[in-house]
Amino acid sequence: MKIFTKFGLLSLVVLSAAAQPHVQKDGGKEASQKKCEKQQYKSGQKFKHEERFPADYFLIHKNMPHYMQIFNLFENDTALALSELQKKKIHALREKVVIKVAEVAYKIKALEEKLQKKVIFVDMTTAEIKPLVVEIANLRTELTLSHIECIQKTRALLTEEQHNFFLEKLEIEK
Repeated sequence: MKIFTKFGLLSLVVLSAAAQPHVQKDGGKEASQKKCEKQQYKSGQKFKHEERFPADYFLIHKNMPHYMQIFNLFENDTALALSELQKKKIHALREKVVIKVAEVAYKIKALEEKLQKKVIFVDMTTAEIKPLVVEIANLRTELTLSHIECIQKTRALLTEEQHNFFLEKLEIEK
């Protein structure tokens, strides 16, 4: 049994050492985490460390591309070759979307915490809790539709070559 345990631990160490870290340009993940922590501190919100705010609050949060993330990472990349006008328009779109997404995500977070307390501490039936669940679902839908609109508006500002650059970075095939 000790041999299997040692082998298992050794395998984990080797696999961990061989794993490639996901490092993004311009500070990437670490900078994003610090920015979120600052926003959370300012707003008084507390989040689990592993939570991806606001990304985890979309209805479809893993299988929808994040064009703004690519823009943030590659805005000045010569291969992307965005014009100053394109950058200006995408920056304006990003600011508008970020404000809306953050507001809705905070609402969802608060409602989910309320739901959690009702489920755990209050003896309520599913029928009594259903309106709150529907409200959360509606807000997640609103958030996801904003995300899709952001993708569409960003796409409309790009040339075909630039869009292909985004797709390549997002690892999405046509």
